[in-house]
Amino acid sequence: AVVALRSRVLTDLAGAGAMASVLSPEEPLTQ
Repeated sequence: AVVALRSRVLTDLAGAGAMASVLSPEEPLTQ
């Protein structure tokens, strides 16, 4: 359960980062 939750959170973060980079490619994420 913990591993599944952790992977889900990482997937959500990765998706948010990818979406942010697509919306603002001129300003790459530094965090």
